[in-house]
Amino acid sequence: MLVSQLNPYIRYMDRRTCSVSYKSPIMAYDYRLFAVCEGSCRLEIDGKALTLNKDALIVFPPRTPYRFFFSESAPAVLYDINFDLGFSRAGEKSIHPEEISRFNPAKMPFPPDDALFVHPLLVENAPELCRRTGDVLAEREKGGPYRDELCAALLKALLVQALTRTQSEPAAPPERLIESVGRYLDAHCREKITLEQLGRAFGYHPFYLNRLFRERTGTTLHRRQMECRMNRARSMLASTGLSVREIADSLGFSSPAYFSELFKAMQGMTPGAYRSDRRREKS
Repeated sequence: MLVSQLNPYIRYMDRRTCSVSYKSPIMAYDYRLFAVCEGSCRLEIDGKALTLNKDALIVFPPRTPYRFFFSESAPAVLYDINFDLGFSRAGEKSIHPEEISRFNPAKMPFPPDDALFVHPLLVENAPELCRRTGDVLAEREKGGPYRDELCAALLKALLVQALTRTQSEPAAPPERLIESVGRYLDAHCREKITLEQLGRAFGYHPFYLNRLFRERTGTTLHRRQMECRMNRARSMLASTGLSVREIADSLGFSSPAYFSELFKAMQGMTPGAYRSDRRREKS
C-alpha cells in the first residue's frame, strides 16, 4: 500500500490513565497507535526496550509483541488507537490483544501490509502529534453520520506527519538513489540484508527507502534482493558443477529445500530441471 492509498478505519480509541504494568507481552490483531500526553512509561516492543516520555508517539503493525510498564506512583496518560489501513472491514469490532502463546493469525482482519508501517515507528518530542491525536478522539466522541470518514481524514494526516518526521529528505535525486540501492543489492545479494541495514547504509529511514524503491520500480526491496539471488543462482546452475546445496549455501539461503521452493516459485521449475534445460540447449 502506498501512502496515497491510506484510508485508516478506527476500530477503537480512548484516553486512559495507566498505572498497572502488563503481566506478559501481548500481540494485537490490528494496527496500534499510542501517544503519551502525560507522564512517561517503558515499552518492550519486538525485543527492544524503549522509554516513552511525554509527547512521544509510536505506531506499529499487527502481530508485534509488546509490553507496557507503568509506575503506580506516577501514572502515565495515553491515547490508544486501534485501526486498519482501509475501510473494507469497517463495522467489525476490535479484537482484544492476546498473549503470544494464544495469538491466532487467522483472526487478523488483514495480514500486515508489506510496505506501510512494516516496523514500529517512534516519534519523540512531538506535542503537535499528541494534540492531533486528541483532536481525533474529540471528533470521534461527537458522533454523527460521517464520524468514521472525518476521523479517517484526521488520523491519516497524523500518520503522514509522523512519517514525515521520521524520514530524511533525499540529498540526491530519487532516480540516482534507486540506482545506487540496486547496485548495492547486486553487490551484496549473497548476504541477508534487512531494511534497517539498508537504511543505515544510505542514511534514510527504512520505510522511506522501501516506499521510494517500490514507487519507482514497482517492486519491494525484498523482492529485488530475491530476484538478484535468483539471477546468480541461474548463472551458477548453468555454468558450474556446484550442487544445489552448495549454491543455496553460497547465496545465503537457510536451507536447500527453501532455496528450491523459492526457485520453483519464481522460475516455474526446480533448480535441477533448470540445469538440465540449460545443458540440453548447449549440447
